[in-house]
Amino acid sequence: MTTVRLAPAPVEADARAGRRAAFGLTPRALLLLAVGLVFVGPAWIDRRALVLLVVWDAFVIGLVLLDLRRLPPPARLRVSRQWGAPLALGTPTTVFVEVHNGGKVAIDLRLSDYVAGALRVDPPELAVAVPASGMGRVEYAVTPRERGDALMGGVVLHWRGAWGLVERSGVAPLEQTARVFPNLQEGRHEAMYLIRSRQVAIE
Repeated sequence: MTTVRLAPAPVEADARAGRRAAFGLTPRALLLLAVGLVFVGPAWIDRRALVLLVVWDAFVIGLVLLDLRRLPPPARLRVSRQWGAPLALGTPTTVFVEVHNGGKVAIDLRLSDYVAGALRVDPPELAVAVPASGMGRVEYAVTPRERGDALMGGVVLHWRGAWGLVERSGVAPLEQTARVFPNLQEGRHEAMYLIRSRQVAIE
């Protein structure tokens, strides 16, 4: 029970838009738009080719808007961070990140957790497939290098649907303070060594 209390508390929050335009076209969508340029050459000979260009671009843009509408907005994604054990100096600890998808379509999601530099050198970049109305879970390891309080930031999210024409983005505000304790196991070993050394000296 004490070990559970010493671990940082789990945190969760709904994602929200990180900026005003929280979506963008993917390389697949840009490639489809570029395909319409094949009608530019014939347009020099026959102006009716421009009509085909406009029709094609309108078709692709329609697919993009439909894909955007199908994707769950940031508020439909709920993110949580959980700690596998208390943070001890020099001891690897597993961190779990769960994403609950409240949307009606499955998504391919990439996330980055802003980890304090005292816990990990580089922020983890993770990917997970999250089913519609389901949950996806990823994990990564941290190894504390300093004692004291470590400040954790939010989790940045990017997700696409099966069509892969639009990518939404958002951030889950999971800021928290995680406390790093001394390595108690190492302290026990040192204490046992001192006790044995004292016993040898007494004998």
